[in-house]
Amino acid sequence: MISYWNTPLGQMPVLEVDGKELLKAQRFSDTLGGNLAELTKLLTTTKSKRYLGSLEKRLGKNKDGKGWFVGDKITFADIQVFWLLHDQYPTVFGGRAGDVDYLKEYKLLHGFVERFKAEPKVSEWLAKRPVTPF
Repeated sequence: MISYWNTPLGQMPVLEVDGKELLKAQRFSDTLGGNLAELTKLLTTTKSKRYLGSLEKRLGKNKDGKGWFVGDKITFADIQVFWLLHDQYPTVFGGRAGDVDYLKEYKLLHGFVERFKAEPKVSEWLAKRPVTPF
């Protein structure tokens, strides 16, 4: 097991690939960049299904998934999850921000994104913000 105390320079985080410890962020991106197709496949299958399933289950515990993640109003948690589902995950799945077709098997999460987008201030912001690939 890798720990702070037994790394060569006492640095964290450490990424281990094929038995080699990578200590610098640039090395992470250099190594991972060469395996983009493999990483995308991993993210879009096993890992993402488990993560999205957990989010779906959690959302379902509040008003049967027809409300927000916590309580009766939008919280910071909802903002973060919306950003992840609306802007970040679509790019992992090969789409653009706002393309949430990948959520079709997660009805509660898809509904959450649509409810969030329908909020007046959110829809106003989405209409005028610059569209970027990330």
